[in-house]
Amino acid sequence: TSKDGYPIFKMDAVYPLRTDNFYIPAYTEIAQAVINYLLQGKASEIKFDEVRFEASKTEQDLSLELFKLMVEKRVRVNTLSVFKGAKYFNAFIQFRKGKIVFNFLINEELEKYLMENNLI
Repeated sequence: TSKDGYPIFKMDAVYPLRTDNFYIPAYTEIAQAVINYLLQGKASEIKFDEVRFEASKTEQDLSLELFKLMVEKRVRVNTLSVFKGAKYFNAFIQFRKGKIVFNFLINEELEKYLMENNLI
């Protein structure tokens, strides 16, 4: 999430002698294009829609929905150890074309979901 509360993806463009970081909006259509690229390796054109971008600020937590989608698709989720009393749950999913990193504040709903799916 950006400082202004919009969902965003942090992207790293890796070159032989440097790595550039940039951020792109993560509203539903763009998120779907990024996920398709990571899962299938096929790039598609992304058109920015300012109205959808503004509406994304009030949408539900996109990162949690994306995480649940990956778990449902049986994509391998690598988790970092969670100890009793920990405040955050950290996980990542590695793809041939990139990686998604998740960092969630643990609450009862998330803890129940993680236990149901044997992730903790």
